[in-house]
Amino acid sequence: MSNKMQSKGKSKKNRKTDEEVIQIIRNLRLIDDVLFEKFMEDAAACEELLQVILEKSRLKVKPETLVAQKSTW
Repeated sequence: MSNKMQSKGKSKKNRKTDEEVIQIIRNLRLIDDVLFEKFMEDAAACEELLQVILEKSRLKVKPETLVAQKSTW
């Protein structure tokens, strides 16, 4: 068996089922890097979170000022 065929078989074994993926997603919390990065891409979500943290209900976020930063993990 060629290395190419072996690597294809391994990748199929490592793939997660839909149920496993759903369970992983259910276990995510906003503090988890992956979810936080996705959450903060939404200007309205970012604005609301900052309003709560900074206790400034009139704070506004300009969507064009958002710059996505990825975790280095």
